[in-house]
Amino acid sequence: MKNLDSVEKMILNFNFIENLYESIRLINPIEKKVYKVIKGSSKLMKVNDNCYDFWQNNKACENCISMRAYNHNKIYTKIEYNETNIYIMTAVPLSNYNVVLELMQNVSSDYLENDQKFDDIIKLIRKQNLSIVKNALTSLYNDQFIFERLPHDIAISHRENVNVSLFIIKIKDMDYINNIHGYLVGNQVIKEVAKALKVLPRREKDWISTYRGVRFVLVMYGISENQVGRICDYIYERVNSLDFSSNDTPIKIEVGIGYHILKDKLITPEQFIENAKEMIKVENKLERNDNSAQKLMQRYSLTYREKEIALLLLKGKSNTEIADALYIGLSTVKKHVSSIFTKTEVKSRTELVAKLNNEALV
Repeated sequence: MKNLDSVEKMILNFNFIENLYESIRLINPIEKKVYKVIKGSSKLMKVNDNCYDFWQNNKACENCISMRAYNHNKIYTKIEYNETNIYIMTAVPLSNYNVVLELMQNVSSDYLENDQKFDDIIKLIRKQNLSIVKNALTSLYNDQFIFERLPHDIAISHRENVNVSLFIIKIKDMDYINNIHGYLVGNQVIKEVAKALKVLPRREKDWISTYRGVRFVLVMYGISENQVGRICDYIYERVNSLDFSSNDTPIKIEVGIGYHILKDKLITPEQFIENAKEMIKVENKLERNDNSAQKLMQRYSLTYREKEIALLLLKGKSNTEIADALYIGLSTVKKHVSSIFTKTEVKSRTELVAKLNNEALV
């Protein structure tokens, strides 16, 4: 990273900028860390602190304009608050340094005129900030939130060596539902599925979002492969149990689920999502004939990770390619392949692929 002292010198040379703002700092919006405090209270801003500590929050901001400025290389402004004051905040991307300059000015006196109550103003500010990152139909987070939050989740996984699991949940047959029953009914289906899924984030850092209309992205921290399988089962059962109809005509709602478990790897948000979507693509290939993928898993009691590896074997992937695709060790892949051989009663990869392909097409 280039010398940030030159950035500080450049800013301080423009005295009017320093005079305009009460607090000025440089932050890394992905790591959510303060790199340098140029001007401001030492109590609220310290180098290496979390940037959101200034707002006296215990978690990253939902409406993070610094990440937005970083992603789009564009200046953004918002109104924000902490326990005692209201601020106008401006985020200026410094792309040459991979940091964002945050400029903050206390405007509490302007917003609290005419005996307006602080709590009432805060409610309005929070509502406005959330409207930027929430989907109006489902009240879940939206696509913009995904690409502003996922880089931070990936960074945490790498830095803290913790599992971060991403699930893609897709509502099947939405085109059919919209064409036959209309978009109002289709929107209601999306709302019902969203309502069923919104209970899934349990930990403070977990979250769920809509994604491109008929999909959802669920991110969960610190869950094992076995827990991933149970979560998939729970999602299937919860959505399949939805009792939904239009004009007394029952509508069966089903979902496809893909997932990817990330640990100690640096990938892009797009790669993270694509790795999860890949499992849906391969699973759909098998499911085109009477839910054969589900039948295979049940018939041979494959775990979700074994199913994932079996599906990749059907695509002709080598052990090394599977390890790379799933971001797991080669020895782990070999262990799962051996277990799959035992459960399916085959002795070789060729025999396995032939058996699964034949049975999937029956």
